[in-house]
Amino acid sequence: MYVHVSQDATRPMTMTSRLDLLLDPLNIPQDFARYERHVETEIIASLEQWKLKTDACLSELRDFAVREASQFSIQHQGSVISTIASFEGEGSWITSSSREIAKGK
Repeated sequence: MYVHVSQDATRPMTMTSRLDLLLDPLNIPQDFARYERHVETEIIASLEQWKLKTDACLSELRDFAVREASQFSIQHQGSVISTIASFEGEGSWITSSSREIAKGK
């Protein structure tokens, strides 16, 4: 999922709003807590689809952070770091490519 962050000429977006647009799609679905036990194909398919979208979302977040990091508040920095860190380890929601993007490779 590509989230285009642009400013509407009539209502400028705040840093918080722009970050929310980038961070929200990276919230790990709760169903991953029971991933190994799911037998419903709809749930599994939905989780797999979400995983496929994370690469683009992480890349866009990384690019935005590189461009705008000097404007981030401490709260913004914490939100970005905690979101990215959740893709650096092991978990059923992590793909090898999302791990590489999260690690900055």
